[in-house]
Amino acid sequence: MSDSDCIVCNSARPALGLLAALCLAMSAGPAASAEATPNAATHHFDRLPRPQSGAGIDLAQVARGYEAAGVGTVPANTGPRLSVFISLSMPEGTLRRLAADAPRAGAVLVLRGLLDGSMTKTAARIRQLTGGGQAVVQIDPKAFARFGISHVPAVVLAREAAAATACQENGCAAPNGYVSVAGDVTLGYALDHVARSAPAFALEARRLRARLEP
Repeated sequence: MSDSDCIVCNSARPALGLLAALCLAMSAGPAASAEATPNAATHHFDRLPRPQSGAGIDLAQVARGYEAAGVGTVPANTGPRLSVFISLSMPEGTLRRLAADAPRAGAVLVLRGLLDGSMTKTAARIRQLTGGGQAVVQIDPKAFARFGISHVPAVVLAREAAAATACQENGCAAPNGYVSVAGDVTLGYALDHVARSAPAFALEARRLRARLEP
């Protein structure tokens, strides 16, 4: 499986169970924990505990198993991508709020690894949070490294090129290719902040923010 191969996890497909989108290089080791590289595009409101590392989890083996089942890949991205980086150890209220808002804004929820190393436990926990809604989840340790994510929740709005880059080093995405907001705030608040403080992303942030309106 190549760097770009992913498997979509859609919580509204119970017949297949809750699938995880696994984006990882087969030649790479477990994702390393690293502090975020200082970046003018990153806006921190407060700090929550660092998400658990994917160390010790054979994500490649899990990915191959789902490939064999014929499960599809992540939908093609034709514009800026909105991602919400989370950990299942975050406060319940925060997780439920983000899980409810993410599909409305067209965002993908991104996890670093599996809960207790178990796909079954991870699937059950996400089903519990989403109530069988339309949330799409990826397990993508490389994305955490790519955008220098060391604290969650974090919202990243990335241009297509930055979101699709295959780089793996911590904070390796081009600084002008994305903007991020870290802190326990609503998705709407994060997008409002981007619209105010990052002119290059303001138009897209406002468009996505409008999708959250009642």
